[in-house]
Amino acid sequence: MKRRTFLRYGASGLATAAPGTRSRALAAHPAQAATIVGCAIHPAIGVARVGNSPTEYVLGAEVLTQLTAGFVVDASGRPSAFGRRQGARRCRSDRLVAVVAFLVPEGPPASDAATLVEAGRDGWWYSGLLPDGRLATAFVSEPDLLRLHDIRTVDGWQALVGGTEHTQARIGEHDYRLVAPLRLVAADSALLSPVVGEGWLAVGDAAASFDPLSSHGIGAALWSGELAAGALQRFLTGDAAALTVYAETVARSYGLYLWMQHAYYQAEVRWHDALFWRRRREPWPPEEQYPVPTATQPVT
Repeated sequence: MKRRTFLRYGASGLATAAPGTRSRALAAHPAQAATIVGCAIHPAIGVARVGNSPTEYVLGAEVLTQLTAGFVVDASGRPSAFGRRQGARRCRSDRLVAVVAFLVPEGPPASDAATLVEAGRDGWWYSGLLPDGRLATAFVSEPDLLRLHDIRTVDGWQALVGGTEHTQARIGEHDYRLVAPLRLVAADSALLSPVVGEGWLAVGDAAASFDPLSSHGIGAALWSGELAAGALQRFLTGDAAALTVYAETVARSYGLYLWMQHAYYQAEVRWHDALFWRRRREPWPPEEQYPVPTATQPVT
C-alpha cells in the first residue's frame, strides 16, 4: 500500500529537518531551552468576563477567582475565548463538523491499533483504538449533509456505518457496541483575525484550527507555542515588530495548509456527483477571502 503524507512540511508549513536533527536554536542555547523563567499554573477555568486597566488585563473566571496579567496568551482552543472578546473573529474556510462516538467490545478488544480513515459518499470516517480497548470513531461531514442522514441519532449512525466497508468490518469483527451518547464537535479550518492585539496573542487552535484529516493540530499547536514564546520575549525586550512577524508567520503557515488540504481532497475521485466532494473540488477561493496580517497593520 502506498503511504500518502499530508503533513509533509512540518507544523509550521516549512520544510522540516532530517530525523534526529536538533533544532539550531536549541543546540545553540541548550541551557536557555531547559530553563523555565516563570510560570503560574491554574486549574482549568472558564473566562466569564474580561476587563482592562492602563497596565494590565483583569480576567474574571466562572469560579470565584480573579487573575491579572500585563499580557495574555490565548490558548483556549477553537473558542478563542480571549481573542474574540477583544474583537477578533474566526474566519472559517469550511464548515466541517464531526460526529464522535466511543464503542466498547463485547469480548476481547481489537489488537490492531492503526488509525483507519475511510472515505464515503457524504464525508469520511476515522477510527482508532484507545489504550483501554475502546474504539473511538468520528464521521466528518457538513451540517446539512448530517441532517439528511439523521446521524445524531443511534439509528441514523448505525445506518451510515452500515454503508462503509472497512469501518463496519472493524466494528463487527470484535463486536463493538455504542454505549456513550454521540457528540457533535467542530472540525472546521479557521484563522483568527487578528491573531495578535494590544497586550495579547493567540496560539494553537485559538489562532488557527485544522481539518482532522491533516493530523496538523497537535504539531501546529506546539510549533505556534514555541514561536509565540520567542516573539513575546523579543516584544517585551523592545522589538516592536516581533508580534507582527509572529502573526504573519501564522497566517502564511495557514495559507500553505489550505493549499495542501485542497490538493489532498482532489485525490478522491469516486463520487463525482456527491455534494460533499463537489464542494471539496470547487475552484480555489481568492486570497482576499482569508485575512492575512501584514507588516503595515499596527500591532502594539
